[in-house]
Amino acid sequence: MKWPFTRKRTVTDLTSAELDAERIRLEEEERRVLARLQKTEDEKKRLFQQGATEKSQRQRIVVARKIKEIDEQGKELDGRANIISKQLRVVNRLSSVQRNKKKLQESGVWSVISRLSAEELDGLLTGAVVDETVTRDKIQALIDVIEADPRATRTLDEDEDVLALVEKMEQASESGAIEEKFSEVSEMLDRKDRDAE
Repeated sequence: MKWPFTRKRTVTDLTSAELDAERIRLEEEERRVLARLQKTEDEKKRLFQQGATEKSQRQRIVVARKIKEIDEQGKELDGRANIISKQLRVVNRLSSVQRNKKKLQESGVWSVISRLSAEELDGLLTGAVVDETVTRDKIQALIDVIEADPRATRTLDEDEDVLALVEKMEQASESGAIEEKFSEVSEMLDRKDRDAE
């Protein structure tokens, strides 16, 4: 089902059946995304354990790169889960608006709400419009990466996160504390994400 909140439709155009169907669709999509997110976490852990058992530094670097790639996929999935969560809140709030139509009519608010497009009401209910478009800044950042002088970019071998992952793998290999070192790696990557925000 297509996201039902467009400029052309008002809240009075949306039926309870459409909202229920959208809620079910979003809940299913959320379950799928969360399952994929869990798989990425499991894969990172499996790769970390594999890296800890590797004897060669080169192989550990390769595994660390894979962990970083999977971590990026996880971040994308986490962002998608966040968008779905916001969409579910909108659907639930619109359902609430429809259930309380009589009270809203009595208070005079319905006459204002009924003229708003579903998209405008969505923005009012959430405080911000859910937007999945690529921003101009992201496009420019992508262009900068594509046009970068290859001699000016660092190799993955020199990436500080990759080297830190390799170091943790070596520590896990020496100490046998794979779970503890993987937990440290997860915290390190999460901290990097928070610092980047």
